[in-house]
Amino acid sequence: LAAWGISLSDQLSDTVADILQERRLSFDDLRNNPDLLNEIQQEAYNQIYTHMQLTTSSGAFYFLDTTVNDALPETYYNGLYLKYANLYAENTIHNKPCVFRGNSGVARRNSINLYSTWQLESMAGTFPQAEALLGTAQRALTQEDSESLTLWNSLSRSRDDVVRFAAPEGVTALADAQGHQFPVQRLSDGSCVAFVQGLAPLSAVTLRFVRGPLQPFEALADASGFDTPLFCGRFDENMRIVSLIDRRTGRETVQPGHALNRLVVYDNRPHRYDAWDVNIYYPEKQWTLEHPESVEIVEQGPVLTAVRVRHRFGTSSIVQDMVFYHDLARIDFQTTVSWREAHGLLKAHFPVDVFCDSATFDIQYGNVRRPTHRNTSWDAARFEVCAHKWMDISEPGFGVAVLNDCKYGCSVHDNDMALTLLKSSTYPNPTADQEQHVFTYALCPHPGDWRSARVPDEAYALNIPVRTVAGRLRAGMPPASYARVNQPNIIIECVKAALHGEGGILRLYECYGMRCQATLTLARRPSCVRRISLMEEDGEVLETAENRVVLEVKPYEIVSLRIL
Repeated sequence: LAAWGISLSDQLSDTVADILQERRLSFDDLRNNPDLLNEIQQEAYNQIYTHMQLTTSSGAFYFLDTTVNDALPETYYNGLYLKYANLYAENTIHNKPCVFRGNSGVARRNSINLYSTWQLESMAGTFPQAEALLGTAQRALTQEDSESLTLWNSLSRSRDDVVRFAAPEGVTALADAQGHQFPVQRLSDGSCVAFVQGLAPLSAVTLRFVRGPLQPFEALADASGFDTPLFCGRFDENMRIVSLIDRRTGRETVQPGHALNRLVVYDNRPHRYDAWDVNIYYPEKQWTLEHPESVEIVEQGPVLTAVRVRHRFGTSSIVQDMVFYHDLARIDFQTTVSWREAHGLLKAHFPVDVFCDSATFDIQYGNVRRPTHRNTSWDAARFEVCAHKWMDISEPGFGVAVLNDCKYGCSVHDNDMALTLLKSSTYPNPTADQEQHVFTYALCPHPGDWRSARVPDEAYALNIPVRTVAGRLRAGMPPASYARVNQPNIIIECVKAALHGEGGILRLYECYGMRCQATLTLARRPSCVRRISLMEEDGEVLETAENRVVLEVKPYEIVSLRIL
């Protein structure tokens, strides 16, 4: 399905480019031009519908960073989104689509219907609206209490994690029902952080504020290096990490003569598809970021220390907060980039001292291993690859992972892991990505390989922080986790209401490539647990023992369940 998506993207890109070239127009000329945008949708209809027929998808779409009316207060994106009216059709060839987003003229000319919730364009506020809806739901489950804070762990693992929240002045700790206290650190922006232990999976817990004297602490880092309970190391004059020793193993992480978090700008000018391609010759012209404008300690406390480094390249600025934690086994690089460069490819390099000939990359519902050498033409063609939340290289007993919260291009050559942070093209949009970017990536050395170090869990924790809501849980809320599994290689990815039929849907998958028998424990005794397909078509009924279900899970298998 991903390959078909790439094929559709390539075809639609050519369509837009041909229409603009024929009229000698730029991408900016599409803005406030409904006639031309409608013409693009007409040309795109057959391509989108053909791809829907050839795949098992329920719909397909494209959107452009432009609109028919930029005078509206909200931001909208123009494009065409087709969906099948009947998702359960046995043969998609005989199933007619309808227009979910797009010009109504497309539906009229092709004799198809508009979807029941049709809109002309897609509003950019979808995710903020979802965030507001989630906050409303969580507040409905809590009640006012100025001396309490409710924490929500939406992961399927128990976690010990740094939690960010708002608290009244004078609060120095959080305390749970058992009397355990977690020191609080107030940050420069007025928010607070605390390292909280024992958060149960898929559950919420209320902690109370504690006031008292501040606990003494030692700074974990300065402009010369860092020293935490887990790591110690040194910076060079450019604030790159030239030594990183993992105290748990005594291992030096940095490859001799190299430095970690080396930021490099490459001149990237592909032959075709400027906005999409990275060609193999891109390293021929490059600039390493050196001589930072400023270095300052911006946060110090019992939870973390943050060192802020400011770089400038051309007319662009890169500001990084290197965050060193007292209790977390990772180093965060919280990055804000004001990017103004054309054809710039920004990468962060991590040459590590690990013996390996392959690297492991996270993908949706699993991971894939790729060689780190270039012995064959196939290997050389993997000079830039995709990954989701993490990549890792390991040897027996030790490894290093690079985590990220939104970057999906990367490369590993020999021992050098590199994460692609930015790519700015000039066609079809002449100023693509020349704006402000905010993202975080992290370095995670670990004992053992990525499985024993539970790197997927670390990546989930970076991407899905603990949510907090002021107040305490309402009386009667279930104290137990909604669901939990007893195997570390099983991840509950999705909990949602059923789209078709009754009950709730729980989707989990195996992430280690290892067959296992897993026990799923629910908060209550279900009346029925049934395996279903990804389209929520009912399958076999599973045996339950009280509130437990035993599952036989194959390597990388996706399991969807209907809970009644």
